[in-house]
Amino acid sequence: MCVGIAETFAALPQVPESKSCGHLAPGGRLTVGESVYPPLTGPQIAALLAGETTLFARGEVRYVDAFKRPHFMNFCVKASGDGALDNGAPLASCREGNETDDAI
Repeated sequence: MCVGIAETFAALPQVPESKSCGHLAPGGRLTVGESVYPPLTGPQIAALLAGETTLFARGEVRYVDAFKRPHFMNFCVKASGDGALDNGAPLASCREGNETDDAI
């Protein structure tokens, strides 16, 4: 997963390759605790809270279902403006960067 601050989706760096394993039941919620790296500077935080930049989180989930069929889901969510850094605040889906092989 990649978490970063940028003015546009296109300006984000590529998602680094990483692997983790686990089980997730159908309809289960996936929660990922990830920090911005490198940490945001004071001016970056001020620009984010003023709505001048956006905090993006994007990543990829690859999994094998109960029938041993592989699947993927790419996601991108964002926050900007007052409250963007509130812990637990909901993030909005991006127009770009969201796709899956499932027909949902």
